[in-house]
Amino acid sequence: MNQRKFFAILLAVAASATARADQAWQLTPALRQKCVSVLRQGLPGEAFWPAMHAAVFAGEAGMTDAVPFLIRQLEDENLDARIRAAGALLALDRQPKTGSKRP
Repeated sequence: MNQRKFFAILLAVAASATARADQAWQLTPALRQKCVSVLRQGLPGEAFWPAMHAAVFAGEAGMTDAVPFLIRQLEDENLDARIRAAGALLALDRQPKTGSKRP
């Protein structure tokens, strides 16, 4: 493939990705609940990486009910587990303080 054709394809892909990124999109309450449920299932799991990814996303999703688990993870023997738990807790701390838990 010549360089001109490659850049034309790259430009077209970038333009279509930008167009999609500009469209407003929001989770329905049912879909958000399903996502939260999946994260809750993954938090206490035995498999390290799924549990750590669930911890990170729980922080980003504002799942304050995950705080006790995340605090316990700060004492984990694995440095990566401690770092991800700390990051999730810091993300939760940046959430607006409304006095209520998000589902």
